[in-house]
Amino acid sequence: MKKVLVVGGGPAGLSAAEALAGLGFEVYLVEKEDKLGGLPVKESRYKLFPYEKSPEELLNPLAERVKEKVRVFTGAEVEAVLTDRPPFDVRLTNGETLRVDALVLATGVKSFDPTRKGELGFKLVNGVVTNAQLEAMLARNELKEPGSVAFVFCVGSRDLQLGPSYAHCCSYGCAHAGMLALELKRRFPSARVYCFYTDVRTCSTLERRYYLLPQREGVRYVRGRVARIYEQNGKPVLKFEDTLLGRPSELAVDLAVLVLGLEPSEGTKKLARLLSLKQDESGFIAEEREGVFVAGSCKGLLTLQEALTDGKATALRAALYLKGEKT
Repeated sequence: MKKVLVVGGGPAGLSAAEALAGLGFEVYLVEKEDKLGGLPVKESRYKLFPYEKSPEELLNPLAERVKEKVRVFTGAEVEAVLTDRPPFDVRLTNGETLRVDALVLATGVKSFDPTRKGELGFKLVNGVVTNAQLEAMLARNELKEPGSVAFVFCVGSRDLQLGPSYAHCCSYGCAHAGMLALELKRRFPSARVYCFYTDVRTCSTLERRYYLLPQREGVRYVRGRVARIYEQNGKPVLKFEDTLLGRPSELAVDLAVLVLGLEPSEGTKKLARLLSLKQDESGFIAEEREGVFVAGSCKGLLTLQEALTDGKATALRAALYLKGEKT
């Protein structure tokens, strides 16, 4: 029986592992975290669009099905790939060495480190949090009613000041922030909720649900990049230029939420090096080679729906290869 190692237990990796097991291959899955589910579970995301359900609701059933059919190693990583061509001898950090006929890389992404944008006040100004921190507060019902909230889009994405590797759009932020802004407005009707954006990129049916609907329910969208967040009277103050009105302005709020961009995970960069795979300017894996297949956001940012679908599609490409058919 042909054997496959899936590296990464996020949405794409879980989807690929389940599909490959269903096609009759012996499948291993290695995940560096103690839990399966990837970034949404690691960061305790509140809800994932467009399903508007928690990561656990969406991904736990898939993870349980995978654990029934696949040998899963959690809390472990790929340490070395000892052969250049298939079959691959892969050494894991837990001491296991596996011989497999194909690799599926699904190592995903990580959130941008907001301390790199010190002017936005993260860990320096009271009331400045990330979208992941806000979601954790919502999930645990720990958020006290704010009088005003500002979402700052594109922190660590579409930002050439950080260098050309941060020119890409994170693909999820506009819709996700719109969903969170609407949630806050419905939970706290008297709160003033603002979204500061460069351009709003909510594609297809997401436009109505996460851009037009929030505005109809009272969320105010302000076009302009926030240049600085400083503290005054214990609250964050946003300094920005309203590019529609063509004038600088300031706004004091109770809570400033930095909507973080996404970039290739350390695992993605490491495997690209170990396997000598090309990376694009942003660091995403830009090629496959014999016996090596790439799934999910480690090759470019995808939504949850797209990652789950891409995991299955990658599994089918790997299956055709293992059966000696062209892909």
